[in-house]
Amino acid sequence: MPLKPNVLEEYAKERAILPVPPKDSYVSDKDCVFLEDETGRTKLRGIAFQAKDLITGMIVAVKGRGVEDGDFEVHEIIEPGIAPQRPLKNTKTGNQIALVSGLHIGQTSSNPLPVQLLAEYITGNVGSPLEHQFQSTIVRLILAGNSLFTENEERINDQSLRFNKKQQSHVTQHVHALDRYLLSLCSSLQVDIMPGASDPANITLPQQPLNRCLFRKASSLPTLHRVTNPHAFEVEGVSFLGHSGQMLDNMEKYMDVESRMDLICKMLKWRQLAPNCPDLLYGFPNSSDPFILNEAPHVIFFGNQPAFETKLIEGPEGQEIRVVLLPTFSQNPTFALINIDNLDCTPVSFQLYDEHTN
Repeated sequence: MPLKPNVLEEYAKERAILPVPPKDSYVSDKDCVFLEDETGRTKLRGIAFQAKDLITGMIVAVKGRGVEDGDFEVHEIIEPGIAPQRPLKNTKTGNQIALVSGLHIGQTSSNPLPVQLLAEYITGNVGSPLEHQFQSTIVRLILAGNSLFTENEERINDQSLRFNKKQQSHVTQHVHALDRYLLSLCSSLQVDIMPGASDPANITLPQQPLNRCLFRKASSLPTLHRVTNPHAFEVEGVSFLGHSGQMLDNMEKYMDVESRMDLICKMLKWRQLAPNCPDLLYGFPNSSDPFILNEAPHVIFFGNQPAFETKLIEGPEGQEIRVVLLPTFSQNPTFALINIDNLDCTPVSFQLYDEHTN
């Protein structure tokens, strides 16, 4: 890909007086596709595929024939397809799992009231008795990344982790605020907190859990679970798989897709959660790919997305996968409730009214 970032060019840009703004897309008509294994690589061509529909790291089978110039003429590209899935247990508990992302605790430019309303709603401190009965079915809360806000948000793009003393002081205050917020939540239910792009965690994927010392008060409760990103867990026989969203943001720059939901459908057919790692995303060295989907989850969710969206995907062997895109809560105060019995997804939004607005 001619437009793909080059490490030497990025180093040169760091020393430039005026930084070059990042591109929204690296797709071009000059992109080429190569098939590669441990023995070598060959260039693919033909009308059976388009380079903009593929991404580096995909595992596929290719049917075609070799041509005289050494290229491979593609007749068909075969994807692994959606992985097998364990059947759902026949439960009638009515319990629900709450999913939210992008709280951005400490952000002064946004109204903090929705974040406080979220905690009061989850813990059953607001609403009518009928609503309290509904809220009592929420047994677990998942914070899918970007729980903290940092004033130097540009570091997400340039990977610079340098803060001056004033910024360090503000980050410390935000961490203490998040600790108190988690303490109020963990007093009522199980809470899983995942790291995200703006959180104080390692940038390489899989991201490791946030350090225990960040939450001195909340860590004293056994209901707080500091987990990795991606995060896989199971509740009453229902398997969940979640990501804070970095890989979707990155893949959209290297592919031409109509929507992020279509991109997730492709990922499930590829059986890969992050095929673009470590080539296009920073990845921790592993002897095997930790993002291979050997088993399809019942629920897969991605945090910090532009808007809320959900869809139930059905596979050829009877698989049913509930896909949920979670918006950044500080910008769009919406979270999702997943019913464990039937995988139904219910969005809950907080809308604030300005009394001075006609």
